[in-house]
Amino acid sequence: AELSGGQRQRVAIARALAHEPKILLSDEATSALDPETTESILKLLLKINQELHITIFLITHELDVIQRVCDRVAVLAKGKLIEQGNVLDVFTNPEKEATKKFIGITDTMGVPLEILKPYTTNGQLVVLKFIGQTANEPIIADLSAKYGVSPNILGGSIGYLKKKAYGRLLVHFDFHSEKEFDDAMAGLRTQDIYYERVEI
Repeated sequence: AELSGGQRQRVAIARALAHEPKILLSDEATSALDPETTESILKLLLKINQELHITIFLITHELDVIQRVCDRVAVLAKGKLIEQGNVLDVFTNPEKEATKKFIGITDTMGVPLEILKPYTTNGQLVVLKFIGQTANEPIIADLSAKYGVSPNILGGSIGYLKKKAYGRLLVHFDFHSEKEFDDAMAGLRTQDIYYERVEI
């Protein structure tokens, strides 16, 4: 009764490890902990995984925990497995609507429709997806200079999965011809940046 929440978690982990398991089940291990204690528990779980080579089956509703600790993810909705795969793939390219909602991804990235409507009369709205090093490079400025398109960033986010950067940008492209736009998008693909057209 005198132990803190973090100390209790460590005791629970030690008790489970005493049985020399091949798999460690961690059910909401950080849900009731303060940020500093959460950080220390996550570091401990990573250390167990890396040094003892124990697979950790982690159940959580906390996106930050998944992003920092997990290699693979499975998404459950209403008692059914709806999506699974590599964490980077699922976070950057979710297939199911429930997964998109869970990780906070929408085509419009939270930008109100009344703000976006004026951009639907000309040009093209797209979502650009960046993974790894390209998330830290001046891609948009280069596009304008190289292909003559005029990009306008309307929304965006960047996150990290095990220290690997990934990002999404909602961009409106103005251009003189469809070829300019197609050439610009082809240029993005050569840098491992992917895009999706957004229809409002």
